[in-house]
Amino acid sequence: MIGTMSDIQKEVDQNFEAFQRELPNHKARRDKYFLMRHGKIINVYDTLQDAYSTGAAVYDDKMFSVCLMRAQKAAKKKTAKKKTGKKT
Repeated sequence: MIGTMSDIQKEVDQNFEAFQRELPNHKARRDKYFLMRHGKIINVYDTLQDAYSTGAAVYDDKMFSVCLMRAQKAAKKKTAKKKTGKKT
């Protein structure tokens, strides 16, 4: 049985908060999909399809989340050229 909308929202919120807390512990798993349930990481997958299909097959109540750990792009440092106003 699928939970009510408020049950689903609580599950999503709980999973997202847990995922945010766990981010620093999983830096090596960039661009991976995390199957989450009841605020816990269940497993890590290479594809969204694998994570979602596992969750759908294992949890009849459909109470799970899939979160993506994105690789952060390196910030480009802008350098300003100083104009001197001197004529050569």
